[in-house]
Amino acid sequence: MLLKKIKDFLNDTHLEILKLHQDEWNIATMCYFQQPDKVDCRFCGNSFNECVNALKHFTEYELKKKTMVKNDRPLASASYLDINCIPRSMEQLPKRIKKLLNKDTYKVVKKILLDASCAKDDPLNSIVASDVQNVVRKGFPLAKVHPFGSRFVGTANLESDTDIYIDVEGKYALTEYGNKCSSLSPADIKESIESVKNLFLDESDWLVDEACINARVPVLRVRYREYDVKCDLTFSNGLAHQNSMWLAYMFDLQPNSRWLVCYLKKWNPESCLNTYTISLLVIFFFQCRNQLPSVHMLQQDVNTVGKFIDGWNTDFARPTLDQLGYQLCNEAMPSLAHKFFTFYSEQFSLETDIVCPFLGRIGIRKSQVYDTACDKLPPEMSALSLYMEEHQNDPDFKRHIAFNKPFVVQDPFELSHNVAKGVAVDKASKYLRLFELSAKYFR
Repeated sequence: MLLKKIKDFLNDTHLEILKLHQDEWNIATMCYFQQPDKVDCRFCGNSFNECVNALKHFTEYELKKKTMVKNDRPLASASYLDINCIPRSMEQLPKRIKKLLNKDTYKVVKKILLDASCAKDDPLNSIVASDVQNVVRKGFPLAKVHPFGSRFVGTANLESDTDIYIDVEGKYALTEYGNKCSSLSPADIKESIESVKNLFLDESDWLVDEACINARVPVLRVRYREYDVKCDLTFSNGLAHQNSMWLAYMFDLQPNSRWLVCYLKKWNPESCLNTYTISLLVIFFFQCRNQLPSVHMLQQDVNTVGKFIDGWNTDFARPTLDQLGYQLCNEAMPSLAHKFFTFYSEQFSLETDIVCPFLGRIGIRKSQVYDTACDKLPPEMSALSLYMEEHQNDPDFKRHIAFNKPFVVQDPFELSHNVAKGVAVDKASKYLRLFELSAKYFR
């Protein structure tokens, strides 16, 4: 019966050559999902089975978009501030995830943690960091390197890249320059990347893969030939290093939190939730269970003097669990994973609320941050209020807060940064569905 339907379909189907200019072709492929007998618009969902109507539709869309863009401002986006703002997906659990959930969780986590520990304690980490510093100092004698990222905090595997922040001026960690430092200017970053790239090109032990100068965080990607170790070198500021220091401290307080991150990396159905975002989701989950402290609490300690990077305080105290009055989490991993999925599918609204490790509590809504008056923000977020006032009319839209997004996961220090801003609405819908199904599967 199925073969007959396929045969009938093929008999009724014909291909038509679409003659377009390159610009029109680019628009067509951007706007439509191609199906065997029709095209579906990515933006409105309308379907077309005739070439002429499809061309007319996306031409009208382009004209409408141009009328909405003024002074090079980005096109107004949909609102993701209210309940049910994310369409509900009917996605079913993929076989890969079912297979993972059916496995013995202890054995899965044990293997993942073994890989993560090997990557964290790999002797190559220090060898590579030392060699990178030696190369860079040929052009910048005061330069210092600061490893960070998943290898540093223990959530990587042996194939993970090595992340290194290069402080070309050597001022980031020195107290004689005070407790404030700023990012290099875009021009200085570009110049530093070009200079360091040339230094590595002169080294026979290294390969230069690419220089991503226009990324939000510009990066130079190099490779250590002998061991084929990939390194991502950043130059902007020490925020990523401070974030990793904080994550490492949190994972040391509650080792189960690191184990859960490693397990969720294995579960993760889409690459748009990177390891850092997953780590923040897990930390926030533990904070809301009163098992980990908020960043704000740690910064209230009288012993912290503050370490400000671009105006954001990145310093924090490091009390023990006993000093904090918290209990060590010894909960079994299957139960912990089940409660994590339940938390993000039933108890916390990713549609309306912000994942906020800075305050570590439920109830911070996207609408509070999206309000340009700044008077609805929690009083503890005075630094964010100041930032919003300073950049409200900033012509550089990269500095505007991306909080009208399907998911908002706030950086623990750089409060204006939504680390999940790249998660598209269809991916967000899929995650909400899979959180729900995974929670039910564990039951």
